Amino acid sequence: MMRYFLPSLILSLVFTLIATLMKILHWAGAPFVLDLAFVFILVYIALGLKDTWGETKMRTGSKIWWSIGIVFFGWIFGFIYYKRVYLPRIGK
Repeated sequence: MMRYFLPSLILSLVFTLIATLMKILHWAGAPFVLDLAFVFILVYIALGLKDTWGETKMRTGSKIWWSIGIVFFGWIFGFIYYKRVYLPRIGK
């Protein structure tokens, strides 16, 4: 399931930026694109939390801090989690 984490993270960022541009330019369809971005945000948050709390070698305090970061700080912590926790765990 974590193979969907990075694509959903990137798609949520792209769709949010597109929706923001559409809202600024007052184009039709911006709410739909923003809703689509929200769906991708929910997907990567759910996958990140599932992976964080499923990890057996991580202390509970670290799990709590990563969870807070992923939920409240979104893309920044999503990319940091992917680079600093997920990639070293799988050996890349």
